Amino acid sequence: MIGQSVLLLVMGASITIPFVIALHKIVHYIFESFCERKREKIAKEQAQAARTRAQSTQTFVRHEDILELTNDQLKQKEYAEQLVGQGKAKEAAAIYRALTLDRAAIQTLEDAGLIREACAILFDKKLPNRAGFLCLRNGWFPEAAECFSIAKMPSESADAYVRASAKNYRYFQNAANAYETAGKTMEAIDAYEQIMLLDTAAKLAIQTNAHERLLRLALNRNFWTEVTSISTTEIWKSILQGQSLTPKNAHDMGAIFSEQFNKQDIFLVLNRFGSDALLYRSFLCGLGTININKTIELYLESDLSSIKNHAHAVSAALVDLQKNDLAAVVYEKIHAHPDAARAYLKGGNFEKARAMIVEAGHPEIAKNLEDIAAQYTANVGALGEQQSAAKFWEDANSVLKALS
Repeated sequence: MIGQSVLLLVMGASITIPFVIALHKIVHYIFESFCERKREKIAKEQAQAARTRAQSTQTFVRHEDILELTNDQLKQKEYAEQLVGQGKAKEAAAIYRALTLDRAAIQTLEDAGLIREACAILFDKKLPNRAGFLCLRNGWFPEAAECFSIAKMPSESADAYVRASAKNYRYFQNAANAYETAGKTMEAIDAYEQIMLLDTAAKLAIQTNAHERLLRLALNRNFWTEVTSISTTEIWKSILQGQSLTPKNAHDMGAIFSEQFNKQDIFLVLNRFGSDALLYRSFLCGLGTININKTIELYLESDLSSIKNHAHAVSAALVDLQKNDLAAVVYEKIHAHPDAARAYLKGGNFEKARAMIVEAGHPEIAKNLEDIAAQYTANVGALGEQQSAAKFWEDANSVLKALS
C-alpha cells in the first residue's frame, strides 16, 4: 500500500529528486522496522517452543540455547569473539561468564589449553563429572581420576588412573582401590599384579570367589615366593572350587606344580579330576618330564585307599604319554597285574610283563607269551622289523585278552 501511494504521488505531481530520495529512505526504514519486529517475534516463538519441549519431554536443554541476548549483550559477545582471535582467552572467558555463556567460556579456555581454569567453571557449576571428561580428553589423567572420584564414578576414576600409570606406575595402586570400590574384581586384581602386590591380589581373588583368575594369577612365576600370608592349600582349595575344569586349566595346574610341590595339594587336585584321564594327561603334560617322575613317586607313597579311585585314569594318562613303566608301577600299586603287564609290554619290558602275568596266577599265558616272543625274534629277518612287530602285538593282545 505504501509503495502504491508513493508511485501515485510521483506520477501525479511535480516532485523534485531530493524529495523522492527522502521518501525512499522513509519507506525503507518502515520496511526494515517491520522485518525486525517479525524476526523478534519468530525468535520469541522459537524460545518458547524450546521451553515447552523441555518441560513436556523433560530433556536437558542448555541455558545458552534459549538465552535471549539484548543488543548490548550481543555487542559484548562479539567483542569476546574478537578477544579470542587475539589470543586473550581469559578475558574472553570472563565476558562469556558475565553473559552466562558458560559453555562458550569453557570451550574458549579448553581451546587455549587452560584446562584448570575450564574445570574451575565446571566445579563452580557442581559438574565434577564433566570436569573429569574434560581432563581425560586433554591427557590430564590423574586430575581426571580425582574429578571422577569426587563425582562418585569409581569405575571411570580407575580407568583414568590406569592410563596415568603409563607415566607413573604408582597410580596402579589408586586404580586398584577404585576398581574395588566399583566392584570390578578382575580389573582390581590385574592392577595389583602390575605392581607385584600378589598377596593382596590373591586375597581379593579368594574373597570374591574369582577361582579362574586365581589360577591365572598363580601362573606368575613370582607368585609362590611373593604370596606368604596364604597357605598353598587354601589357594588350591579356592582354585578347585571353580566349576570349569578343562584340559587347559589342568595343564596350567601342572605348570604351577612344576614350580611348587606339595604332596597334600597334589592330592587335592587329583581328587578333583575324578576319573577323567584327559584331565590327568593335561596335568602331567603341564608338569614336564622331570616333575612327572617326582609326582608319581609322591603318588605311590600314599596308601591304596587314597589312590584307588583315580589310579586307572592316572595310569591311562601315563600310557598315552608313553610313560609305560610308570603306568605299570601304578597298576602294580593297586594290584591290577594284567594292566601292569600290558603297560610293561607297550614299554618293551618283556620280562616285567611276563612276571606280572605269572603273579596274576596265569603261568600258561606267560608261556604262550614267551612262544610269541620267540616267534617274533625268528620272523624279524624274514618279515622285517616293522611287520614282525605288528604281528607280535596282534598275537600278544589276543593272548592277553584271557587276563581280563
